[in-house]
Amino acid sequence: MKTLILFLFFALPTWAQFQVKVTGIKNAKGQIRLLIFDQKSGFPSDHTKARIRLSLSAAMAKNGIITFTLKENTLPSCAFVAIHDENSNKKLDRNLIKIPKEGVAMSNGISVPPRYHRALVAKPKSPLSMKLKYW
Repeated sequence: MKTLILFLFFALPTWAQFQVKVTGIKNAKGQIRLLIFDQKSGFPSDHTKARIRLSLSAAMAKNGIITFTLKENTLPSCAFVAIHDENSNKKLDRNLIKIPKEGVAMSNGISVPPRYHRALVAKPKSPLSMKLKYW
């Protein structure tokens, strides 16, 4: 019985992780970046103002899908942004009229121009899925 209790105690944190699944990755170039904002400032692409910043190699994607696993099991109200940073310059490249040149996804769907209040998720549930869109 003691062994079972110890097993459950140590296994619980792995059950209580938050996952974000990013789909629609079109190639293995660069990085897939996940930014989580709990404030409007910096949204959607200033990684220095994101509450959480994670990055995985796009080459890790399987069938155009990559999953980020966060240690947090619950998150406050926040907005999620995924960027396919194909040239690994740590920013979302845009053309002259500010349309993204790289793949991007936001919680609650894509909105151009992006608005924090439209991407805000009041009580995020795991797993959260986001599909990259390329223009």
